[in-house]
Amino acid sequence: MSLLEEALLLQRAAHDLMYLGMDGSPIYSDDLSRRNSEVYRLTTTLYNSGTWGTTVEEQANVCLAL
Repeated sequence: MSLLEEALLLQRAAHDLMYLGMDGSPIYSDDLSRRNSEVYRLTTTLYNSGTWGTTVEEQANVCLAL
């Protein structure tokens, strides 16, 4: 998976977590925990990769995601 894809995946997961339950649906603890763990895993993977991207767009997406 490319760096840009990883950054976009993290952005989407963080967005979904941030707006969880905003539509009035119930929030279940197992779903919240799973989503939080996924965001943490994606963040750690992206941060520890040590790669900052080859284009300005990739670099911006990594910064935005983190």
